[in-house]
Amino acid sequence: MKAPLTLVICLGCLFACGCESTYTPGKGPSQMEMNRQAAAEVEKAENKMQKIFSELRIRLDAAGSAKLDASQAAWLAYRKAEAESYADQYRGGSIAPMIHSASVADTTERRIGQLQFQLDGLKQR
Repeated sequence: MKAPLTLVICLGCLFACGCESTYTPGKGPSQMEMNRQAAAEVEKAENKMQKIFSELRIRLDAAGSAKLDASQAAWLAYRKAEAESYADQYRGGSIAPMIHSASVADTTERRIGQLQFQLDGLKQR
């Protein structure tokens, strides 16, 4: 299962980045701060993915763009279902939003790799 690894990576990143605001020496960031940081990581990954997606889409003809759009719509539905599935394991807990965000960020990073691979292939033509 990928959720524990994702959680460990997410927590490591959160502590490494040093969540600000109410940090108390000797005490880590609050769950709310970690949730916010995880959401910020999603936004960062989403922006990166959109940039690559847009660049890829421009290089395709109408038929290719339509197929890419359909693929992206299906992938977005998958990403949502995957994140909801992982977060459901922590239903009702304050960590659930962070687990959801960690899953979204992880899945988005993998999609970035897929889109970049496609884009690189088109650039080599």
